[in-house]
Amino acid sequence: MKRLVLAAAFLSLIAWAMVAQNGGGVEAVEIGKSNVDLLPGGKEADGIVGDFVLRNSNIQALISGNLPLRRANMATEYEFVTPGCLYDLDLRGASNDQITAFRPGGQGGEVSYVRVVNDGKDGAAVLEVVRTAATGDGLFIRNEYRLEEGWQYLLVTSTYQNESQETKKITPLPVWKEFSQQWTVDEVRVGDSIDPFDKRAYAWRFVPRAGEPPAEKETLLTPGQQRIYTVALAVADSPLAAYGVVTSLKGQSGTVEGTVRDNAGAAAVQASLLVKLGEVDLPAYPDSTGKFAFLLPAGEYKTRLVDIGRAS
Repeated sequence: MKRLVLAAAFLSLIAWAMVAQNGGGVEAVEIGKSNVDLLPGGKEADGIVGDFVLRNSNIQALISGNLPLRRANMATEYEFVTPGCLYDLDLRGASNDQITAFRPGGQGGEVSYVRVVNDGKDGAAVLEVVRTAATGDGLFIRNEYRLEEGWQYLLVTSTYQNESQETKKITPLPVWKEFSQQWTVDEVRVGDSIDPFDKRAYAWRFVPRAGEPPAEKETLLTPGQQRIYTVALAVADSPLAAYGVVTSLKGQSGTVEGTVRDNAGAAAVQASLLVKLGEVDLPAYPDSTGKFAFLLPAGEYKTRLVDIGRAS
């Protein structure tokens, strides 16, 4: 009978962990003809001259520039343009982008400008996307994308200011595309690539800072009123790993790592380690050598190892 052998440090979770820092700098750059080599690659990569890249030693992200008729591709959100939205997010140097678009607050339509606020030389790369009240029919919107060294996620902060004389409705929930599966676990949204064997996944959640309201699907702003919301968006090699990056921002987490091989000692590259989180089984995927690693909140978990053509 074919079987799998799982070797993992899974007896207990350590009480504290951080996303590994690999060294190197963080930067925010506008893409021109001379630096197109900085554009992320992959099946869903959509960068062009005039877009912006945020990157550190762990990840790289592309935010669309304020360009005429800018869209992620010809089949996505075709009813409106999407400048200032995230089109690509990948691990640094992997050329494996699998996300089509991430739109903070469901952003769509024209913006006033997209620009670099901080180039990263002081340790933080910051890009802002602004729709002025004049462009937004009285509603000012600013989306800030922030990346620091060591992070495996972006912080996206959305500011809404009603500068009109009438009440305005806002919808702070982000919208993202395209995924084979999506899950919601403890207020974390997780998405897997169209082909899970591409081994690229994403997760986001609201991470309210001091004075910010909790997550809201929609709310009303009276004249002069302001709301600010912050979202963490992570990328990793599996849904479970992306979930772990985001949840580690909210409390104590521990690292789980190990190797999956078959009884002949070969790496089981198509296996999935499923961890039960409430009613959801989130998968972690081994790499080409059979190794896996992810973060989880401190606690005890039930797991199951599955593979094509083998007994669980």
